Amino acid sequence: MLQRPKRLKKGDTIGIITPSFAGNVVLRDKFETGVEFLRSQGFDVLLGDLTAKFKNDGYRSGTPEERAQEFNAVYKNPGVSCIIFSIGGSNSGSLLEYIDYRFIRNNPKIVCGYSDATAIHCALQKVARLCTFYGPAVIPSFGEFPAPHEITLDCWESQMGLKDTFASYAFPRPEAYSDHFIDAADSKWKTVKREFKQNEGWQNIRDGNAKAPIFAYNLNTLVSLAGTKYFPDLKNSILCLEQMDTDMAKEERQLHQLKLMGVFKHVKALIVSKAERFSNLNASFDHNELLLEIFHKENFPIITNFDCGHTHPMLTIAQGVECEISASADNVSVLQHGMGVV
Repeated sequence: MLQRPKRLKKGDTIGIITPSFAGNVVLRDKFETGVEFLRSQGFDVLLGDLTAKFKNDGYRSGTPEERAQEFNAVYKNPGVSCIIFSIGGSNSGSLLEYIDYRFIRNNPKIVCGYSDATAIHCALQKVARLCTFYGPAVIPSFGEFPAPHEITLDCWESQMGLKDTFASYAFPRPEAYSDHFIDAADSKWKTVKREFKQNEGWQNIRDGNAKAPIFAYNLNTLVSLAGTKYFPDLKNSILCLEQMDTDMAKEERQLHQLKLMGVFKHVKALIVSKAERFSNLNASFDHNELLLEIFHKENFPIITNFDCGHTHPMLTIAQGVECEISASADNVSVLQHGMGVV
């Protein structure tokens, strides 16, 4: 069992850190839009040292030690109840050897973010035994203009304990979704209306039911942890995977790597979320057919086209809580709250 943090309440302080790409600098307007939205919802906001100084070192916000120091300092601040990452990037894994896991293990708090933050999720779960939240980040989610998608916000609030407690929570299936890239480095980004597509719904490509702890990760980042002590133990779990800008070749390569590592031998179910700007590279088969090809010897249920990842809206998943899926009914429900005190 992972340790669960206390629920989030209006008036609490949210700490914001930038563990990889300095998106708060490059996408400053959208970053500040996200910060102001959180404040408008009744939260105080504390920026980590690197984030507040808007430090930028090209592809990252600082050295690994500096970024870990920012994380540790914000986490240890007694006034902070929740840590949200400003954005992802490519190098959150650089922090892992410098994080103060002992303190975290003795002081569980909310940690929320996605994509490259997968590395931090895995480390906090594996070493500090903390239930983290695969959910919105400041820039891509809370920084949406004129406001975050209502389903993104509603699910996040439910998982944070801001709404009524639940005996179980069935994830909603959005009627529409967007993978529209809006360049927020362009000063005109607020004038671009997000384009949405009709959501075909979650797709059951192999029937079955499963009940097990659920874990959500970015596939590309998860593979980068292979062979390290931070790679998660996914035995008897429901695994949710998502990608950013990817294609069929990368999917085949990365999923086969995990398969050859034995990751899927004891997985109870697989959920694959929509990928942003996915390309089939002119293959004669589609993504679902590729998945069935890769997992032709496995017998776990598989649901695809889920909504936890880089598309809008984004569903928030509390890591390690009991989850139940019915692939034949395209139903995904969590049976536990991610909060220890609700």
